[in-house]
Amino acid sequence: MAPDPIEYRTLTRIGNPAGVRLACQIRPQADIAIEPLVRLSTEAARDVLRFGAAIDGGAEMEIAALFVDLRESTRLAAGRLPYDALFLFDRYIQAVTAAVRRNGGIVTSIAGDGIMSMFAREGDIARAARDAFLAAAEIWDGVDRLNRELAEELPLPLRIGIGLHVGTAVVGILPSGESGSLQFLGDTGNVAAKLEGQTSRLNCVLIASALASETAAPWRRGSLDVRELSIPGKDPVSVCVFQVRAELDAIVRPSAS
Repeated sequence: MAPDPIEYRTLTRIGNPAGVRLACQIRPQADIAIEPLVRLSTEAARDVLRFGAAIDGGAEMEIAALFVDLRESTRLAAGRLPYDALFLFDRYIQAVTAAVRRNGGIVTSIAGDGIMSMFAREGDIARAARDAFLAAAEIWDGVDRLNRELAEELPLPLRIGIGLHVGTAVVGILPSGESGSLQFLGDTGNVAAKLEGQTSRLNCVLIASALASETAAPWRRGSLDVRELSIPGKDPVSVCVFQVRAELDAIVRPSAS
């Protein structure tokens, strides 16, 4: 049976090839085999986060803030069914949040395709900063892997920007209905987000403050490629710019120094 006019218009709008039908319109009369158009990854997020500080009432802590954003995200939804667009966004979000959790961080907010997270180790900001860089490296690798898995679905590869900074923040549980969520307040996250906002202009994936880079990799102090970056509403910030994935090895692998 050929598609009816409504289904035909939908198939045309989303650019489906000939012979592909909307699953909701199929009425099987016998056993059928299903071949997924997009392969799913079997990797699942795991690891339980632990913060040693008693933060129920709020505490001032040294943290690393990591902000990730998906560039040109509106093109993902163009010409797609809502479910298909949400599927792609979900795969991106799962890739980012799983990497954060695996490296000891916690996701504090997801707003559209912008994901903010924090890393804290009681009394050990160097370890927290290193955890954040490890998460950034895994996110970078994860998005590259996602692009390979979804190559047939994506007209252009997914592109992300990452901002990373360290500093003092007030961390606590903010109530929301009958539950609460861990949040942090202060300028550290704001700077991380503003650094991410400059990644497109500088044609790079990650911008980390020099303070974060030197905190995570003190053995590289004095040998990092540091530049001054002007960001809106802030004094210039000394930063390290990472354009290719291998550049991160100097931070996350001590042997690369």
